[in-house]
Amino acid sequence: MGRQPRGGRELQTSLGVILLFPLVLLVLIQALVTGPLKRLAQHAVEIGRSDDASMRLGLTRPDEIGILGRSFDRMLEKLERSRVEQQRMARFAGRSEVAVGLMHNVGNLANSLGGSAGVVHGRCAALDSADLEAVYEQRTTRRGSLD
Repeated sequence: MGRQPRGGRELQTSLGVILLFPLVLLVLIQALVTGPLKRLAQHAVEIGRSDDASMRLGLTRPDEIGILGRSFDRMLEKLERSRVEQQRMARFAGRSEVAVGLMHNVGNLANSLGGSAGVVHGRCAALDSADLEAVYEQRTTRRGSLD
């Protein structure tokens, strides 16, 4: 086994470069493109599972993937603010519902008192002084027997 001709080594080197170039390109694409996109997708899935919109991706890259990540984080911030506002409005609506129920009950009580006062007024107007004296005597006699 002697030396290979000069053209054979050049051919091997060329074939090595040709075979190595796509592998290097694949590693670069994976590191710069598909890896961050996969991270973004996993982050979105995790937020969907946990329902925790406070989690942030925090991509600071200046390229389109970084822009996508920052936009995703801003969207999550808006979603979180919207949820907080929705909870605040739900509490406010609950308080309003309690107030409406309370006012309804107060109105029912006022109507009942008004009706009862009308009945008492009508009966008192129909009484004469002899009836009032009899009621007074009956009350004082009962009270004395209870003491």
